[in-house]
Amino acid sequence: MVAINKEDERIPVGLLTFVPSYLCRADKFGRKTYMWFVSAAPKEIYSKHLDGDTLEGVAKALFDAAILESYKCKLDGSLLLHASPDGGIKLVDIYEDMGFRRLRPVLGPLTFYRWRKRSQYMTLNSTGALNLSKENDVYRSNLGPSGKPST
Repeated sequence: MVAINKEDERIPVGLLTFVPSYLCRADKFGRKTYMWFVSAAPKEIYSKHLDGDTLEGVAKALFDAAILESYKCKLDGSLLLHASPDGGIKLVDIYEDMGFRRLRPVLGPLTFYRWRKRSQYMTLNSTGALNLSKENDVYRSNLGPSGKPST
C-alpha cells in the first residue's frame, strides 16, 4: 500500500504478503486466504516522507484487501493468519480484538509443509471477515467503476 506525498512521490505505508487460495487444515480441511505478513509503516516513514501526517487504518485496509482477494477466488472471505511470535501477546490481543481466534492444537499439522507451532496461527471466520470488510465500505463509497474517486 502506498501514499502519495506533496512531492508526488509514492511512499510505502503498508506491506502485505499473502496467498489468495491456500490449501490447509486450519479449522477444517479446505482453502483459505493465508496472510503470512502484514505491517503498517513505522512512524519514522511518516515523519521523513509525509510531514508527520499519519494514516489511520492502514493495517485494517490490508486485511480488507486480503478478504476481497478471498472473494475473488470464490472463497468465503475467511483468513488464516501467521501471528509473528516477535509481536508477543500484545499482537495476539490485537488480532483477537479484530475477531481472529487461535487454532486448536488438536487438529495436527496445518499443511504437509507447516506442521510445527500451530499456536502461531489464527483464523478469522467468514462472518468476522464480512464485518471487518464492511468497516472499510466507507472508504469505497466514493469510488467509481474504475476504482478511482468519482466526482
